[in-house]
Amino acid sequence: MLASSSKADKEAKALPVQLDGVNLPNVGQHFAIRVEDLDAVVAELRAHAQTPSDPSPVGSSRQAFISDPSGNVVELHEVVRPPEETTDFS
Repeated sequence: MLASSSKADKEAKALPVQLDGVNLPNVGQHFAIRVEDLDAVVAELRAHAQTPSDPSPVGSSRQAFISDPSGNVVELHEVVRPPEETTDFS
């Protein structure tokens, strides 16, 4: 995930997303990668000079974000499972 500063990369970042020739606004489109341990992934990325956001809760999960070298947003998503429900039959 090393950033590139080539002219082609800079021009690609400036291109708008289009559908049938109409420019679409950037409204947070991204894809997510499910990870088992979000804290460990964020720590590893930071150890390699990357800058993911701090993990934050969302619903019953946690997420952090980072941009790839072309400026695309990537979500790192950890599913947090609630404790097993137990039934008391006493």
